[in-house]
Amino acid sequence: MIRAATISDIEAIHLLGSTVPEFSVSDHTITFWPPEVLVSAIKANDCVILVAEENEQLIGFIATTFNSGFKKATIENIHVAKEWQGKGVAKALLAELISALQAKGCQYVATLVSPEAEAAMSVYEDAGFARGHQFVWLDKAMSSAFQAVS
Repeated sequence: MIRAATISDIEAIHLLGSTVPEFSVSDHTITFWPPEVLVSAIKANDCVILVAEENEQLIGFIATTFNSGFKKATIENIHVAKEWQGKGVAKALLAELISALQAKGCQYVATLVSPEAEAAMSVYEDAGFARGHQFVWLDKAMSSAFQAVS
């Protein structure tokens, strides 16, 4: 079952997201959203966070920001628990997200994927996404909540 995330999902989303080394974009920032940021995102009108459940257990999530002015969404993260990978959960999350974004008036969706993450790229390509140019990620932690612990 795919549904909108709620505040009660924060702990499970954070636990699952914190296990994904591919979410790391630099050595200076944390690899996944702090719980207080996830709370803020779930409450915000400019974010769409969906979860996948099986037997009342969270098995995956997709987190997206939506800029209504530019009619553009950025998929921040998608992840499915290891034992559920390859079973169509990511594709279901992505399909439901696209539908939710279209309802908000979104006209363009983008995401960043590591060039080595072929499985992730195939999920997006199967959904009609096209590979673009490779860029260098630059970031700056603006608060201690985003700074990596050395």
